[in-house]
Formats: sequence, C-alpha cells, structure tokens
Amino acid sequence: MISKKDQLLNQPWQQQRYIKHKNKVNAAVALIDHSPPTQYQHVKDKLKKLQAERERISLINAENVRLLQKLTEIMQAKRMPDLWTEPRPNFLGRVKLFKTPPKASGDSFKKIDKDIEKQINNKIRCPRCDKRAK
Repeated sequence: MISKKDQLLNQPWQQQRYIKHKNKVNAAVALIDHSPPTQYQHVKDKLKKLQAERERISLINAENVRLLQKLTEIMQAKRMPDLWTEPRPNFLGRVKLFKTPPKASGDSFKKIDKDIEKQINNKIRCPRCDKRAK
C-alpha cells in the first residue's frame, strides 16, 4: 500500500522519471559503428600504377609501329625476285643441295656468264601470274 503522501508527492515525479527513462530506452542507438569505412578514391585507385601501365602500353605501340614500318619497307623494296634458274630444290635430300660452279680462268668466266644469261632470259617468270614473260 502506498500512503497518501507518496501518492501526492512522490508518485508524479517517479512517473515522470519512468516516462523519460522509457523514451531514452526507445531512442537509444548502437554505440558501435559497424558500417564499412569510407573509401577515398585517391587511395583506392593506384594512379602511379595506372600511369606506368599507360607508358608501357604506349612504348609497346610505338615499337609495333616501327616494326610494321620496317616490315613494309622490306616487303616493298628489298624483296627477292622470284626467279629460279633451276627447279626448286628438294629439301629432303640435304646433301649437295646446290651445284657449285667450276673454278675457271678469265675466258671460261665469260662463257659461264653467257650461259647464265641465256638461262635467265629463257626462264624469266612474271611474278604476278607465274607465266613466262615475252
């Protein structure tokens, strides 16, 4: 039993304290921050690494361009003619693949040169259509 004095004087104050306490408990939030940390872009992206990668790629591209230029120069200017004075060699028999010209003096060199000219003139091929040129 509560006395009249407690009902009149103490109970209203206790009731107010109890209501304030209930409001505080309902409004309470967690004190531990369990959210992920903020990510800063300058820390996340390695800019120096990206720069080094871009420089490496540009060097590779420059070398590729130089290589292509050299290959086109070789293909356009330094091509070997498609002239065969003899049938194409069979690479299966590797012994004595090409004939060596005989050693000779000055007169025989002129004779060999004329023979080679005749062979070349008779067997010149058109590189585009593989027909004998006229």
